[in-house]
Amino acid sequence: MGGLGKTTLAKKVYNDGAVQNHFGRYCAWVYVSQEYNILELLLGIASCIITLTDEQKRKIQNHELGKEIEKCLQEKSYLIMLDDVWNTDVWRGLSSFFPAESNKSRVLITTRNEQIVVDAHSDCYKLQLLGDDESWELFLSRVGSTTVLTWSGLEEFKKEIVSKCKGLPLAIVVLGGLLSLKDLTQNSWQKVLKSMD
Repeated sequence: MGGLGKTTLAKKVYNDGAVQNHFGRYCAWVYVSQEYNILELLLGIASCIITLTDEQKRKIQNHELGKEIEKCLQEKSYLIMLDDVWNTDVWRGLSSFFPAESNKSRVLITTRNEQIVVDAHSDCYKLQLLGDDESWELFLSRVGSTTVLTWSGLEEFKKEIVSKCKGLPLAIVVLGGLLSLKDLTQNSWQKVLKSMD
């Protein structure tokens, strides 16, 4: 499901200092999405770990670039992040270029499609929806200002806000940010909440 925080969690792991120190210059992050091109994904990976001239980028073919990436990663500990993979063909098109040595390298994938996990013969970490209390806590952290947090009318919106966001962190963050900009009146907040129907 979109908005659960898959990419946010992956970014926290990828950008962690200890992770970056461990993998050094052999880290690459590529955003995949529904519309993808294997050559563009390979170029995205390559741009993080090897140097290509503009002419090489224009002329290189999928297989040739994939082999260059494989050669560069050989006997190295690497971290490749494939964000928002929708299709098993993406994994099938890229995986042969990632050396499968036991050197503690990792390929992290965010996806809504569990079949990709099966194809990758990988472990899966499934994010859960937030509960009501967690949702409200996140919402309060996003509206943020003391004025909003001490507003007497805030509590009456709790149930409706939590219900409309359905435990999705992205929805909660967006709604919290939007409402933090609105006047502190029941009418202005009600208009925003009604627009979500």
